Amino acid sequence: MRLQIKTLAPVCSAVLVCSALFAIWQTTVRGNDSTAALATGLLFTVSLLFDRYVLRLPFATGPMVYFMLLGLFHLGLVVPWALGIYDISRTPSFIPHALSRSIALINYSIIAFQAGLIFALYAGKKAANTVRPSASEPENSEVYFAGCLLLGMGITMFVVSQRRFRLAAVVGIIWLLSLIYWGFRGPALIAAIIVYIIARKKGLTISRWSPLLATGVLLILPVLRTSREAPLNERFSQLSFKDFNILDGPAEMGMSIRPLVETVDLMRAKDFRRGKTYLLGIAGIVPNLALRWEVSAKEAEDELPPSHWITAMVDPWTYKNYGGMGFSAIAEPYMNFGLPGVVLYFIVLAFFLVRLEQVSIHNSYTLAAWASILGPLLWTTRNDFSNFFRPAVWGLLALVAIRAFSRTYSIILARRNPHIPKFNSKLERIKNV
Repeated sequence: MRLQIKTLAPVCSAVLVCSALFAIWQTTVRGNDSTAALATGLLFTVSLLFDRYVLRLPFATGPMVYFMLLGLFHLGLVVPWALGIYDISRTPSFIPHALSRSIALINYSIIAFQAGLIFALYAGKKAANTVRPSASEPENSEVYFAGCLLLGMGITMFVVSQRRFRLAAVVGIIWLLSLIYWGFRGPALIAAIIVYIIARKKGLTISRWSPLLATGVLLILPVLRTSREAPLNERFSQLSFKDFNILDGPAEMGMSIRPLVETVDLMRAKDFRRGKTYLLGIAGIVPNLALRWEVSAKEAEDELPPSHWITAMVDPWTYKNYGGMGFSAIAEPYMNFGLPGVVLYFIVLAFFLVRLEQVSIHNSYTLAAWASILGPLLWTTRNDFSNFFRPAVWGLLALVAIRAFSRTYSIILARRNPHIPKFNSKLERIKNV
C-alpha cells in the first residue's frame, strides 16, 4: 500500500532534525573537514527531499531553484572531494583547510531556510505550487510585443502562449549562446532557468529531456572556461575535451565556498559592516552617466562591494587586473552581522520567496515582476547584493513603463475606434492567467 504524505511527514521531519543535529555536531566536534562536508551534504539532500515531498514544493519554483543553486555553489566542490571522487588539485586556487566554521555557516543557512519555508507555507496555509494548466492560458499581445522590444528581458519575462513560446525559444537560444560566446556563462544560466520556470508556470509543453540536456550543459561549461580568455574569433576553435572531468562543472560552481572561507578567516566582530554592503548596492542603482569618469586613486576597503573586497584582500594581482572571484550568499550576511545575520537573512529570504511565488501568477505583470526580481536574486547565490538592486529595480521600472504604454495605447485606440471593443477588455483576460 502506498504511504500517504501525511503519514510520512512526521518521519521525514524527524530525519531532517536528526540530519541537522548530526551536521551541527560534526562542525562542533571539529573532527575533520571531509566528515563535516559529508554531513552537510546529507543535510542538504534531506532538506531538498523534505521540501519536495513533505512541503510539496515543485522543483520549478523560485524557493527550490534558489535552494538548489545555494547548495551547488557551496557544496559542489567539497562534497565530491570529501567522497574521494574528485581530485582537489584540479582547482589549484582552493586548498581545503579549516573549513569547520564555514561549513557550520552553511548548516545554519540550510536550517534557517527550511524554517522560513515552513513558516511561510503553514502561516499562509496554502502551497506554493502555482502552476496553472494551459487550458486557461490567455495570450497577451501587448505585453508580448513590448517585451520583445527589450529582447533579453522580453524573452525572460514575457513568455506567453505555446505558439509564441516557439519563437521566443529560438531567439532566446541565440541570445543565450551569444552570452556564452562572450564569456558570460552565469547570466546565461540564470536566464535559461527563468525562461524554463515561466514556461512551466504557463503550462507550456516542455520536452521531458530538457532537464537532462541542461545537466549536460552544466557538466561541459568548464570546457568554455579557458576558451573565453582567447580572442573572440578563436574561442570555439580552442575548445578541448582532452583534460575533461565530468565533475569539473559542479566543482567550478562549488568554488563559491572559497569567498566564504576567506571572509570567515578575515572578519572579526569589530569589522562587521552592519549593513553597509547592502547600502552600497542600493547606492549603485543609479548608473554613473558622467561624460568623464575616473576611478579614485585609492578606494577604502570598506567602500568596496564584497566581491571586490575579497578579491583585493586575497588575490591583489587579479583585482588590479580587473578580475574577480565572486562572492557568497552566505558570506555577505555574515560579513554584515555575523551568525545572527546569516540565520535571520535566510529565514526572511525563504519567507519572501514563498510569498513571491504565491503571487507570481495573478497576471502577466506579476509574473514579469517575479522574473525581474528572481533572476538577479539567483545571481546573488554566488555574488553580492550590488548585483541585485540595479537590475531588479530597473527591470521593475521597465515593467511599469510597459504597462503605462499599454494602457495609454488602449485608451487612444478606444477613442479613435469607438465601435471596436475596448482594448482593455483584452487585457482583462490576463486576470485568469
